[in-house]
Amino acid sequence: MGRIPSGLNPAHRLKLELSTNKASKHKWKARSAFWKAKYEEMERLHSGQVSGTSVESSFSTTQAELAYLASELAEQAYIAEYERACREAAEERREIATILWQSLFEGVGHALEFDQEGGQDAGLLIEENVQLTNTVGDLQRRIRELEENAAASTSTTPSADERQPSSPTRGGVELKGLKDYRRVLEYGQTSSQPPPVQRMRTTGRRPTSLIAQSLSYMLVRIRSKDGNFRFELQPKDDGSLLAQKIIESTVDADVSTITISNQPRGERVPLSNLKGRTLTNLGVKHGDLIFVNYQTKAPDAPGAPSAEASTSSSSAAANTAGATPKRPWELVQEDAVDTYWRQRDGKIQRSRDPQFCKHSGNGMCDYCMPLEPYDPKYHADHNIKHLSFHAYVRKLAPAKPGAQSSTSSSLPPLDPLSYRVKVPCPSDSHPSYPAGICTKCQPSAITLQRQPFRMVDHLEFSSPALIDGFLQSWRHSGNQRIGWMIGRYMPYEDVPMGIKAVVEAIHEPPQEGEVDGLSLELPWEDEKRIEALAHDAGGLSIVGYIFTDLTPSPDDRTKSICKRHQGSYFLSSLETLFAAQLQNGRPTSTKSSSTGKFASRLVTAVLSGTPEGGIDVQAYMASEQACAMVDADMVEASVDPGIVRVKEEDGDAGRYIPD
Repeated sequence: MGRIPSGLNPAHRLKLELSTNKASKHKWKARSAFWKAKYEEMERLHSGQVSGTSVESSFSTTQAELAYLASELAEQAYIAEYERACREAAEERREIATILWQSLFEGVGHALEFDQEGGQDAGLLIEENVQLTNTVGDLQRRIRELEENAAASTSTTPSADERQPSSPTRGGVELKGLKDYRRVLEYGQTSSQPPPVQRMRTTGRRPTSLIAQSLSYMLVRIRSKDGNFRFELQPKDDGSLLAQKIIESTVDADVSTITISNQPRGERVPLSNLKGRTLTNLGVKHGDLIFVNYQTKAPDAPGAPSAEASTSSSSAAANTAGATPKRPWELVQEDAVDTYWRQRDGKIQRSRDPQFCKHSGNGMCDYCMPLEPYDPKYHADHNIKHLSFHAYVRKLAPAKPGAQSSTSSSLPPLDPLSYRVKVPCPSDSHPSYPAGICTKCQPSAITLQRQPFRMVDHLEFSSPALIDGFLQSWRHSGNQRIGWMIGRYMPYEDVPMGIKAVVEAIHEPPQEGEVDGLSLELPWEDEKRIEALAHDAGGLSIVGYIFTDLTPSPDDRTKSICKRHQGSYFLSSLETLFAAQLQNGRPTSTKSSSTGKFASRLVTAVLSGTPEGGIDVQAYMASEQACAMVDADMVEASVDPGIVRVKEEDGDAGRYIPD
């Protein structure tokens, strides 16, 4: 016999299992009796006992054969009963499936096709959806009842008369008719006609969809510090109507300061931009949430004179007093290269990939779309170890679409690093250091780490004659020399949003050169005059300084000894602290810092010997941590040029060393 189907209800399954077990039991019992009689008859024939017991043995064998045949007939009867039960179960399942799908389709059709003359709105549509949900739940309950009824029916297939509709009710009476069953599911009642408002149209015109009717109006949500509001508007309404409703939802708002946005912290647009355009043109859709921000009107001071009685001098004084003071970064005058990069997005343009791009020449995909200037994979592929300054700023504060990153509405992302003790303490709970110290005034613990960005990405000399002229003094005397590099900062296209220092001249201040070093007075003479001359010469400035560290080889005076390499040092501890001190004296003016000043672009250039015996220029800059530690007087140079020594803590000198 075949495997019992898994889709039968519990009653059919139990009945078929019992019938199968019963038929198998009779079959094997009769088969055992038949073969036992055959075995006994063969034993008698073999022993020669045929005369007296032949009739009895033949009778026993015939009886066993009849029993075996009877078991076969019983098995066939049970098989027929099993197949009929399977057909009944399959027919019932098909009927249940038909009821399910037809009821669902008609329920959905009822929600999508309704009478326009009824004047139904969005509230009635919501009620229709709730009724449809209840219909599905009722349908599931009725399916369980049908399965129980199918389990109660034993072995007979319902006749055609039994399949006719009966009078259903809502009290749980068995529903046998498909038509009445659908009517109860759709209209929730037993009447033969549905309610007039919910009657479906049977005319030949195309039914009106739910979407077409719901677009006759839209629901716009407003969220402000006064709460949440909802307004019903038409798609063709002017934006001034929405602006008026926004003003009505505010409390003592200064209308000139009201701004709106589609994000809590997104780009804000003045409310006046809504006028003269329809909501559809503005991109407002059904269910949109608009975030409103505004400033409250300032209350009039008690005893203040009226506008008619105020004089022109008092009005001017009031305007001056009411003016909002500008913040430090708003007063900064940036370099031309900073202005250049702030006006550009800095995206890394890529050409069309012939292998992966499958679009036309005007298309764009993930393989050819521009990259952000701080993309790590691009920097790794092009062996760029540090981000440029503007790429780092763009990574901390991505540019907003349609807004300039330099606007005063966005806070600057950078703060200068400081390891000094705050004097006086912000908590004002104890005397200033060294008399007292707490967690609010002491600097945080210092962890040395690699700086991810650099202020200048490339150093360039406008002419080789600059280096050759600077080396003439060393060639004649053998003493080391230092000079200030005068030039300008320009965009450097080889690094995303990069900056390069272009040297136009080298000025040698008064100094005393020696074979192994030099002495320089700071501040040096004529510093202000040289800076003024450089500025008048075309907007030039001091971009760095350059010094020599050259020692001729004893074997060949035409070659220099290579003293700076991976096995020794590149910049000694004394030179690093000197560079940090000079960088602290020339910070960079930028709008990306809360104080208007951040780091420095002063480049340190060294003329030293190469492994081949030649002379080469290497450029360095001290990190922000090095500059902050020098500013806090924490470190000093040591005898070993590759080691910087930490000073001892001294409260009298105001020196605090954090952990």
